[in-house]
Amino acid sequence: LRVKDKEAIRGKLLGLGAISKGASTNIDHYFTVKHRDFMKTKECLRVRELPERNISMLTYKPATTRKMEDAGFMWKEEMEMEVEDGAMMSRILECLGCRKLATVHKVRKKFGLRGFNVTMDEVKGVGSFMEIEMMGEDVEEAESGMWRIISELGLSRKDVEAENYRDLVLKASGVYTST
Repeated sequence: LRVKDKEAIRGKLLGLGAISKGASTNIDHYFTVKHRDFMKTKECLRVRELPERNISMLTYKPATTRKMEDAGFMWKEEMEMEVEDGAMMSRILECLGCRKLATVHKVRKKFGLRGFNVTMDEVKGVGSFMEIEMMGEDVEEAESGMWRIISELGLSRKDVEAENYRDLVLKASGVYTST
């Protein structure tokens, strides 16, 4: 969700009973492969640096489906593992033929609300956003709860940002390319 007034939304979140879970800086390096265009499939192969924790994470998220696009939100399995050296992991991916697409810098403030993880993100060069996630298998329950929270925050479907941060950063920099 694109957020115009992050302080007002933060205040509403706290008013709904959200619990602050701290903040972090994320430096995300996104890659694609030669045999498939991750920009088109909206797949994610990412090395995330978490400087405050002095660790990095390697993440893969599969392609976005038509059903997800039609619904206006995503439910994806995230395959993730900690790696000791993010720069070395990025280098290994490049040596295996992966091409780096973009680097996204964001400051993330985290909240818990009714079993959901809510994050307020300030993404360098593109603006302020909010993500609402629920871990689990029940997509209908997650969708219902997510839209309830969105409504209670005074937001709606018109605030949904269809593009992911990687693509927004690439568009903002004028470098939206395919492999």
